[in-house]
Amino acid sequence: MKKFVHTKGFYPLVLTIIFTILLLLTVPFGCIYGSEGDWFSQHVALAEQFRQIFYKTGRILPDYTLLGSGSSIYDISYYGLLRPDVLLSFLFPDISMKYIISSYAVLEMIVAINLCYIWLKRHVFAPFFAFLGALLFSCGGFTYQAHHQIMFVNYLPFLFLALLGIDRMIEKGKHILLIFSLFLLYLHSFYFSVSALFVCLLYFLYCYSRCGKPWKSKTFLKQFMEFCGSVLLSIGMAAVLLLPTGIDLLSNRSGSGNGVTLMELFSGNLSMNSLLYSGYSCGLTLICLYTLFLSIRRKSTRVLGIVLLLCLILNIIPYTLSGFLYIRYKVLIPLVPLLLFLCVHTLEELYEKKIKHNLLLLSCCLIPVFFHSYPKVVVLDFFIMSVGFLVCYLFQRHAPKASIFCYLLFAVFPILVFLTVNKSETYIAAKDNRQELVSKETLADLHLDVNYRFNYLTTPFATVNLTATDDMGSTNLYSSVTNRTYADYFYNAVNNPIRIRNRVALMTDANPFFSYLMGIRYVQTKSDYLPIGYEKIFSNADAVIGENKNVLPIAYTSTALMSNDSYQQLTFPYNLMALTNDTIVPKDSVPKGSDSLGEPDISGGITALGQTWEDTYSFSFKKESSVTIPVDSAYQNKILILSFDVESPKGNEITMDINGTRNKLSGNSAPYPNDNHRFTYILSKADGLKKLKVTYSKGSFSISNIHVFVADPDAIGNGSITPFSADSRIGNAILKGTATLEKDGYFVTSLPYRTGYQAYVDGKQVAVHNVNEGFVGFPLAKGSHHITLLFAPPWKRIGIFISILSILLFFITFAKEKRNTL
Repeated sequence: MKKFVHTKGFYPLVLTIIFTILLLLTVPFGCIYGSEGDWFSQHVALAEQFRQIFYKTGRILPDYTLLGSGSSIYDISYYGLLRPDVLLSFLFPDISMKYIISSYAVLEMIVAINLCYIWLKRHVFAPFFAFLGALLFSCGGFTYQAHHQIMFVNYLPFLFLALLGIDRMIEKGKHILLIFSLFLLYLHSFYFSVSALFVCLLYFLYCYSRCGKPWKSKTFLKQFMEFCGSVLLSIGMAAVLLLPTGIDLLSNRSGSGNGVTLMELFSGNLSMNSLLYSGYSCGLTLICLYTLFLSIRRKSTRVLGIVLLLCLILNIIPYTLSGFLYIRYKVLIPLVPLLLFLCVHTLEELYEKKIKHNLLLLSCCLIPVFFHSYPKVVVLDFFIMSVGFLVCYLFQRHAPKASIFCYLLFAVFPILVFLTVNKSETYIAAKDNRQELVSKETLADLHLDVNYRFNYLTTPFATVNLTATDDMGSTNLYSSVTNRTYADYFYNAVNNPIRIRNRVALMTDANPFFSYLMGIRYVQTKSDYLPIGYEKIFSNADAVIGENKNVLPIAYTSTALMSNDSYQQLTFPYNLMALTNDTIVPKDSVPKGSDSLGEPDISGGITALGQTWEDTYSFSFKKESSVTIPVDSAYQNKILILSFDVESPKGNEITMDINGTRNKLSGNSAPYPNDNHRFTYILSKADGLKKLKVTYSKGSFSISNIHVFVADPDAIGNGSITPFSADSRIGNAILKGTATLEKDGYFVTSLPYRTGYQAYVDGKQVAVHNVNEGFVGFPLAKGSHHITLLFAPPWKRIGIFISILSILLFFITFAKEKRNTL
């Protein structure tokens, strides 16, 4: 047995077994390793979108997705555009993406844990302490994100490989492992690459300092330049992903999260929630804080320890590492390897009695008690840690040979945290079918017209990133990057409801004006929630498919034009009638002889019911409550528009649902507040709107400035349009076909306007205009014309060129190192 314990594979095997047992204890039977929420709606659904695009185009590097009414592929590249598990899924079309992603996540965690052990083993004399460090790692906060926001942690195996690559570079002058591991790190999570590179720089400087060579020497300059060269080459290899994604981020960047005040920016974080317990931080325990303090006393690790402590305390550091977006401690997760490195190094020296405990520093570990959200947890952690040190001390005095195993006591509390945090999570059932209530085969049999769109109204959060077929688009999109022009139109022009805590998720409800404008001909909904204008064409026990033939196609020609200046005179909801009856175009591009309106005419379309109720009405509910309000028979076949201001005096989250249309005002603590202080509901039903079922969340809130309007659905429609006649085969074009006009007008689409579109009329390129407050269009002379519309993500070709060149340099470096080895 003793011989088996000392074999190389013993500790990795034990670590794998322990972690597997922990997973089995936390994931309920019949569920998979994936959480309800973003994991399901974003990570799984968008990865499936990549797979569908590949099957349709045959391209691993596509340009475009039909989500969000038409978006750059780099809007969603964060979710695994070139990630190995996603690419591998292309070979297995019959295996659900949720199984592939969850399996890959578990495999990555096991690999990361074992790589952690391998790396730590290089820096301790007793492999047991490397085992202990890897065990602490396996219980850390990264395990929570592995089934939640996977890109927060899925780069960790490659970060450990990069640290091993730095060791190899310094010891043997070989760079291949460092370059390749960083390249893979970017493919998995480029958002965290800045923090990961910061960690690599700290580790490189630490390793060089341990060599005993002078800093002001050619040796340091040479090795530092080699390190920087390796990093730059790895970035160049991934330029095809990083460069166009970076340009996309910059062009669509807007304020994210709560604004950061100067006081917050330059304040300290004495709660240490950047380090302790949370899955949105390093997620470690007090043993790492205490050993960090002791590391600062040791000369060899003093500088590294101070830098890490400052990263955990000073808010300006996570703010900087996050690209000056916000103060979020998730960006510090890459620091975990270095924190564990100092932890196991210090524990080993305590065991070997090379250093002594310090009661003052031990007492400092209680400081977070006064600032942390869960002070009792900190006290319990401190108590267990203190008992652990006492037991280790007693055993070292009376049974020194067995005392080393007493250090396993420091894994007790991390295991308890792991079980508590992960066991409380809501996991996805293996049989969950919310993303396919109607099978793909059934949808194919319905022969849906791909010149229109299909939206899911059932379980909107779970289905927000789905397209019904690989050639039919959706107006919805929930991604970390959103086209700003489209988002402004989505929420501020047509006033779709804001269903969740942020404005990033574009999830529409049954808004008849939006449905008409965006060509939403088909909807999947519940049997009692079929919007006005839609007729049932399919139903099963779970869902109904409705069709509305009276909506605009994705592309058409129009001669009923209104200038932007005239449109800007209109307020909500009167602007909706203008958008649906006319095409809004730049003032200086209205063709002569067109049906341009000098002054907007909105009479007869929308009627205000009574005057505005400006009084404030306050409510307080101890639990979720609901009330039913009957609708007057005169308005049952109309569209009811209701809007009012909402305030939460205590800063709590407020949710109000009316007939399935939901609005939410995020609480003050929301990381990405939606600032939805005006709730708007545009309500209708195919069989008549007979009642309003209003459901309120618990809490106190007030409403004021209430407006109620009624719209005539028969008044919606642009009578001047001629549908675009699309070719059956369009190649790489977004649109290709014939457009016809009886007089000068406009070619109009509902494709969100952005840089990258190229339009050709009869083979000649024309300038693309922003029409209808955010969509692609351009003037067109009367007659019949052949139209081609292309999209090329900015800087993609340059990224491809840099990647090819960098990969060639990588193989040249590899061949050179291999030749030197021989």
